[in-house]
Amino acid sequence: MGKLLVTGATGTIGTEIVRLADECPVSLRFMARDPAQLQVADGSIAETCQGDYANPQGLAGCFEDVEQLLMLTKPGPDQQEFDRNLIDAAKQSGVTRLIKISALGASVAAASELNRYQSAGEDLLARSGMEYVILRPQFFMQNFLAVSRLIQKKSLFSFPAAASKVAMIDARDIAACVLQIASDRGVRNRIFQLTGPEALSMADAAGVMSDVVGRSITFVPVESDQYLEKLLAVGLPEWQASGLTDIYQDIAQYDGYCSAAVGSLTGQQADSFENFLHRHMNQFQLLDQPAA
Repeated sequence: MGKLLVTGATGTIGTEIVRLADECPVSLRFMARDPAQLQVADGSIAETCQGDYANPQGLAGCFEDVEQLLMLTKPGPDQQEFDRNLIDAAKQSGVTRLIKISALGASVAAASELNRYQSAGEDLLARSGMEYVILRPQFFMQNFLAVSRLIQKKSLFSFPAAASKVAMIDARDIAACVLQIASDRGVRNRIFQLTGPEALSMADAAGVMSDVVGRSITFVPVESDQYLEKLLAVGLPEWQASGLTDIYQDIAQYDGYCSAAVGSLTGQQADSFENFLHRHMNQFQLLDQPAA
């Protein structure tokens, strides 16, 4: 069986795929603009290549002996161009199946422009004539790592998602699904919605976190316009800040929704938020406390 080329290898999901590389029966090659960043605990991984989505002429060398491609491109104004470059390079190189990471809520009618970008990429893939699998994960548990400093300092966090119950997912479960799909050629032309095992409100999540870290953590609801202002204040471009704010409207459309797809694909239930917190305990402790 030919190799799986993993793009976006330094991102949240790509990092988890790197971590699981030794457990995958399929040979993997990891692409990054700077392959030197591809590290695991026991040293550099063996198969890497340098590639840039914006430079289609430079992609060909990454596709040698590649049979499958994981498309992990960030949603943004350039995503459709980058997805098209990858699809064209894959076609020219004889790749037979594409796996795309999209998002739950991807739709031409999505509130968030980020999810509309994902939908456009899905459409490109479906019209490519190539065999494909699309994965649509829900809100990542890793999003809490992005606000962990605030949790450490003030024991609170804020998202504009007060009412919705979200079945958030650990990125390592998404990675496990990717590698299982890559090793099972019987899965083709399918779309899978990926969630965690339980739907929690943000207040519920604060309660779970409080129990795990041993102190009271508070969820402070924030209005969308205030959240947008905060994102703009830290320097995000308007399209990204608006997209990240509006995405909570799309999340609300899946209030309480849980999928069993992780279990059906991998044979193991998606991991819980509680277990995720235990694995990352040191990032949520008070700054003056020793790590567990």
